[in-house]
Amino acid sequence: MRIAVVTGSFLPAVGGAEYVVHNLANGWADQGHEVRVFNVLSNRAAHAEARYDVSRYRYLRGSSLVKGAMHWFPFSQYASRDLKRRLVAYDPAVISAHFGYPVGVWLSRIKPLPRFLVTCHGRELTKFAWGTRQRYGTDGVLASALNRSGGAVAISSHARMLMEELGVR
Repeated sequence: MRIAVVTGSFLPAVGGAEYVVHNLANGWADQGHEVRVFNVLSNRAAHAEARYDVSRYRYLRGSSLVKGAMHWFPFSQYASRDLKRRLVAYDPAVISAHFGYPVGVWLSRIKPLPRFLVTCHGRELTKFAWGTRQRYGTDGVLASALNRSGGAVAISSHARMLMEELGVR
C-alpha cells in the first residue's frame, strides 16, 4: 500500500513529533508499505535509518513571521496547492497528517482523496502562551479542519480534552 505521511516540521529538525513521524514511517515501511514523508524542510531523508522516501512541499517564506498567516491568503493557498500537486502525483491509498495547524488546515482546504487522518502533537493544542492557539487565535480554523478530516488522533487524554474543548467531534 502507498502511504503519504504529511507533516510540517521534520528531520533534520529535532523534536518529539519529528521522531514520531520518522518511527511511524519506518514502521509502515518495515511492514512492506511504500511510504513517503511530505514536509517543508527537506527533500531527502536526514536520518541514516530512514526506510522511506521524502518529498518537500513549499510554503511562502514569511508566513511564519506574520501573526497567524499560515492559514491566511495567500500563504495557505500556496502551500495547499503545492501539497495537492505532490499528493496527486504520488497517489497514496492512505494519508497520515501530523500537526492540525497548519498541516490539517492545508489538507482540509484541498480535500484530498483518500480522506486524511490528523494527529495533533501539542503545540497546536496547548493553551500556553507559546502555543499556536494563544499566539495566532487558531481555535476556529483548527476545529473546522479537524472536523473535516477523516479522523483526529489525540496523543494523550489531555490532548483529547483540549480537542473536545475546541469542538472537535
